[in-house]
Formats: sequence, structure tokens, C-alpha cells
Amino acid sequence: MRIALYAAVTIAVITANSLSATRMAVFPLEASGVEKELADEMTKKLKEKLLTFTELVFVSSSRVDSVLQGSVSCDEPCRIEKGNALRADIVLGGLVYKDPDAYMMDVKITSVNTGKSIYSMSYKCPCTLTELLNMVPDSAAVDIIKQIQKSPSADSAPKNNIEQVEDSGKSVAEEIQPGIEITLEKKPDIDDDDDDDDDDDDDDDDDDDNDREAQDESWIEEPSALDLYNGAAEKPLLGISGRWALGDIRNTESQWGAELHGVIPVSRVSHLRLRAAMPASRSSSTTKGSDVKTPDILSALEHEWCYRNIGIVFGVSHMYMVPFEKTVSNRAYNNEAWNAYNWVLGFRAGRHHKGFRFRISYPMPFVEDYADMDNYFMEINAFGMYGTEKIKAGAGAIAYYKKRSSENSSGKEIISEDYFVLAPCGKVSFMVANQSVISIGLDLTGIFLPSSETGIFWSPNLMLSYAFSFGDLKNPETFDGRF
Repeated sequence: MRIALYAAVTIAVITANSLSATRMAVFPLEASGVEKELADEMTKKLKEKLLTFTELVFVSSSRVDSVLQGSVSCDEPCRIEKGNALRADIVLGGLVYKDPDAYMMDVKITSVNTGKSIYSMSYKCPCTLTELLNMVPDSAAVDIIKQIQKSPSADSAPKNNIEQVEDSGKSVAEEIQPGIEITLEKKPDIDDDDDDDDDDDDDDDDDDDNDREAQDESWIEEPSALDLYNGAAEKPLLGISGRWALGDIRNTESQWGAELHGVIPVSRVSHLRLRAAMPASRSSSTTKGSDVKTPDILSALEHEWCYRNIGIVFGVSHMYMVPFEKTVSNRAYNNEAWNAYNWVLGFRAGRHHKGFRFRISYPMPFVEDYADMDNYFMEINAFGMYGTEKIKAGAGAIAYYKKRSSENSSGKEIISEDYFVLAPCGKVSFMVANQSVISIGLDLTGIFLPSSETGIFWSPNLMLSYAFSFGDLKNPETFDGRF
């Protein structure tokens, strides 16, 4: 009997607490001049932060979507009408947009019973997309929570939120710490005459318990900015790499190699990549050659478009091919340098640390009148990679073909040599302090196919590279277009 009585009292207390809780319906933030996905992500993050506040009960997102019936716009009168249908006490809505130099987010909370604005806020954030997603919802949640805590009914609110979250033992204000400076233009519109107890009239309905259901969405791993625009650099980046051949593959390539590349953001979904290398050997390694070892010089301009887990690369490259020195029948061939022009095509499937990347540089067919096609090069680079947000490793292969010519002093005779390589490769990259990436690689040159003239050989190539970003990186991405 005592157990039954205790259970009845407990249920009555819980029910009373549930009925006295402030019930909020969060409507999707609208987008103006920005992608809808960004506004949806801001809505989700804002609600996740509000879930840490135990004095609110939320109408499920599925029920909000059901009353919206696919509508992409719902102004304040619309939210009040829909909120009344959802039996909500307050509704939240707003707008995400961008002015020329900053992101903007407007949030407004309205009482369903009185139709009056309880609180409105405008946030101006001259920041990156990452900072916008990570910081602005936090700040907005703190302000909303502080405002609701001023309500007389806050003290009597339940200590359990039906949408369970882990209790960290800290207050919301302690847990949410905005990490950037945000210019806030707050417009408080507080109606002190609102009596929160007036909305108890409808609490006598038999089906009210069913209406006061909790958020039915599961927690989703907190996304980074690259989950929305995966692959585009947000800030400029500079990288340098060096290579050293441990063996001799017996051609005119240099034993060492160095390359510089820079990345310049163009938009939130694309960036430019500038490349300069000497010598311009293969896509992932450099090999040892003749005694002269005069390096070629390569330059390239590539534009990469990125969206979510797909990236497309298109560009052009130029190689200044220094003639090799060779004596045949007492005739020296070392007189002429040549130019070669290539298309650059590439694509990425998956994320930078979990996916596949392919790149090919192929001779332009329409420049035969301007460059001797006895001099050309082709490179292919393919890598599969997997890792975390701090480290990734990958394996793949490189293929390379180059034909180089040289003429004698009279300019009447030309000789050429060509060689090709297909080699397996392995790389690993580490992100350091969110802005730097260090990569180590090994190209097993000569394992699959040797030079076209010299037979089987063994010439592993070591690679070391460093990249520095002027903004935070989301994973160990060097943005070199290869790995």
C-alpha cells in the first residue's frame, strides 16, 4: 500500500512539474543570401545548446515540420499560429544572412498566449564560417537562457528535461564560453505584464500529456564547417615539400626536388592553388639522373570546386624543360630548351581524411604549333586515405612519363630520351596546433615498372612536407591536390 501511495505521489509531482514547464517550439531559422543548409545547421546547434537548460521542454522537430507542411517561410504571426496548434508557450524563430563584411543572425522569442515579443537579439559576426557555427549559437543560447531565468516561473520549473542530456555539474553559463569577439546588437523587448501562469488554462485537457513530448531527434556528432562546404580552404595556406632519391634510376632527372604551393580562397566552395617546383619530376617523387642534373621548372594554376564530399579540379601547367647533355659520335647535344603545356584534371571523393583523390596532368593537344611535342610529360597520382581529424594515412600509386629532347649546336639534329615509372606510394600526415600539417612519404620507385631503357632498378624516394594555414584546419589537409 505504501509503495502504491509513493508511486502515486511521485507520478503526481512529475506530472505537475511537467505541466508547469515552459514549452518552446523552435522554428527553423530562415536563410537570406546564404545557403539553407547553413541556416538549418545554425538552428540545430542553437537547439542543442538550449537543451542543456533544464527549465524548458521542447516540441519535437518532427511535429514542428508537420505543422509547417513544407513551408520554407514562417513569419511571427505564422509562428504564433503554429505554436498555438502545437500547444507551445513560446516560439523561437529568426533569420541568418550576410552583409558585405559579416554574418548576421537575428533571433526572436514570442509568447504564444499574448502574441507579444519577449526578447529579440541581433548578432553580427565578422568571422569565418567555422567561428559562426561554433560560437554564435553558444552566445545566443546564453542570452536566451538568462532571459528565461528572469521569468517568475523559472524557479518552479522542473529539474528534468524530457530531452535528456548529460549533466556535467556546471551551469549553462559556465559550459558555454564564446571564443570569439561578437558584436551584439540586442533589442530587448520584455513584457513584464505577461503572466506565465495564464497559460495553465489549457492544462486540463486529457491529451495534454501526449502533446508535451520531448525532442525525438538523436544527438548528432557536432559538424565542422567542412561538413557543409567540405574541401574549400577558408584562409590562405602555404606549403613546401622536399624529396630525395636514395638510388639512381639512370636518367636525366635530378636526385633532389623542391616544391612550393599556395592556396587562396575564392569563395566558400572553391579555392585557387598556385604551384612552383624545381625540378618538376613526378607527381610525388624526384629521381636522380645525369652528372649535369640541371632541373626543369614547373608552374601550375589549379582551381578546385568543393561541395560536401566531392571536389573537382581543373587547371593548366607549364614545364620549362632544360635539355640534357649527351655526346653521341663526338657530337654534343645540349643546345635547346623546350616548353611543355598540360591540362590538369582531378577529383576527390569523400572527405580529406577519409576518401580518395585522383589527379592527372596531360599534354595539351592544340599547342603543337607552339611547342615541340617531342618534349612532353604526363603524371598521374591516385591515393586512398583514412584517418581522424588529427592524423591520416594513405596508400596509392604514381605513374609518370616524360620525353625530353636536345639538339646539337648546329640545330640540325635532335635526339631525345624518354622514361616512365609506375610506383606504389605511402604517406602519413599529422596536424599540429590546428594550423600546421607535417607529412612524410615514401615512393617505392621501380617496383612495378622500370625506365624504358635501363631495366630493373631500385630507387625509393623520401618526401617531407610542411603546410601552414592562416586559419584553423579541420583535418590534416595540405591542399596540395594529391593527398
